[in-house]
Amino acid sequence: MKLLVGSFLIAVAMLVIATPSLGQQEEICADRGIIPNMDIPARRFNVIFGRVSVKRPKGEKPPAVVVWLREGRSTQRLALDGSGSYCFEKSTQGGEITVDINGQQADRRTIITNLSEQREDFEFNLTSNQAPVRPGVISAKFVYQRNEKNAKLFEKALNASGENKTEKAIEHLTALVKTDPADYIAAATLASIYYRQKNYPDAEVWFKRSVQINQEFSPAWLSLAQSQYGQKKYADTIESCQRLIKLEPTSAMGFYILGEAYLRTEKGNQAVEALNDAIKHDPTGMAECHLILADLYDINGLKKLATKEYKAFLAKMPEHSDKKRIEKYIADNPE
Repeated sequence: MKLLVGSFLIAVAMLVIATPSLGQQEEICADRGIIPNMDIPARRFNVIFGRVSVKRPKGEKPPAVVVWLREGRSTQRLALDGSGSYCFEKSTQGGEITVDINGQQADRRTIITNLSEQREDFEFNLTSNQAPVRPGVISAKFVYQRNEKNAKLFEKALNASGENKTEKAIEHLTALVKTDPADYIAAATLASIYYRQKNYPDAEVWFKRSVQINQEFSPAWLSLAQSQYGQKKYADTIESCQRLIKLEPTSAMGFYILGEAYLRTEKGNQAVEALNDAIKHDPTGMAECHLILADLYDINGLKKLATKEYKAFLAKMPEHSDKKRIEKYIADNPE
């Protein structure tokens, strides 16, 4: 059945978040007992949260995934069975969030001290031996050969970023891309620092520089789309997502952001198709797309379709914090 689109999307727009953030911060963090947006000042937390999406060869079991939050001597840990969400209460002293897959560190991000709410999503591909491949970082497809001087400069930038010396990292990367304008990975790395500062305009500039140099650098297309979405440039977001999906036809995150951008531009049918594609390519990691679809169907009066989406969501997330409300909706609106 095709959705009848039109004025109902004006109401739906309130359901879509201002930045690409699947399932809302409240949804993700509530599962961990952290409710950062309560009105009581004493219950307001600084949090880091997000989603880990792991794609694996068909037939292979989910890998052992561990998310770590390290702040000085303090360490928090969350184990996941493959894809899933995480949320940690963080301090203001800085640190790093890392993801281990099958005992191997697969990615590391810096904690931004002046942000009360920081979202970091991770997306990995697994080879047949379940070794994690982070798109554009570990993959040999995107390796840039630097001379010795620039290699040291890039290493200094990464170390500075890891130590939360953001301005120093920007200084090193700016010097590097000035010396070697063709270093598309350095340009994207500089862009990612601006993105984590929520400086979306500068992030967009450098992600664009990266994909102009190497149009096949799919990780930068994804991040460019996120930067554009953060500025409410939805038409540009759609274009970047489409470029990404041509390169990475199974990018669940790409389809998700595309779906959100379609919603913002009142293209309901395309949004439904994109969100379903996100689910198809990462059924568990993108389970909360079912909630977005259910809300869309419910507002449009398609209660049975909404119930179907709610059932699909609970089948994947049986212990979700909103389970009772969803079960009541299903009981009140049988298929």
